[in-house]
Amino acid sequence: MRIIRERLTADCARIGLCVLLAQVLLSSASAQEVPAELIASWKVEAISGAPVDPGVMASMEFEGAGTVDGSGGCNSLFGPYSNEDGFRIGPLAVTRKACPPTVLSQEQALIKAISAVRDFRLEADNQQLMLLNGSGDVVVQLSADK
Repeated sequence: MRIIRERLTADCARIGLCVLLAQVLLSSASAQEVPAELIASWKVEAISGAPVDPGVMASMEFEGAGTVDGSGGCNSLFGPYSNEDGFRIGPLAVTRKACPPTVLSQEQALIKAISAVRDFRLEADNQQLMLLNGSGDVVVQLSADK
């Protein structure tokens, strides 16, 4: 976690996202009601029902301190999550590297889907994580990253 924060801080200084990063780092998130099974590394399998490009590794790691970090496939992402008043992820700080258009398109879809998350569901003996929007629709499907 410390390495990711240092890398994001360095990227932030280069590209001017310091205000957003500071907000994310200073915000307090509580994971007190989140099941221990959620606190793990997850590989993104589908976004809004569409399978991800198998050549683009997008991932998320939920940590016990109420933070999530990962990759959209090209850029790093980091932010808080909370299970108080509904499950929420973000706001996310995201680096801004130049990416191939197809990778960037998938990454933007992931970030948009994450911003709509209001609940989650664990399935298949906690090997599948479904992130749900306010209507209960699956917006991001993830599998346990072993």
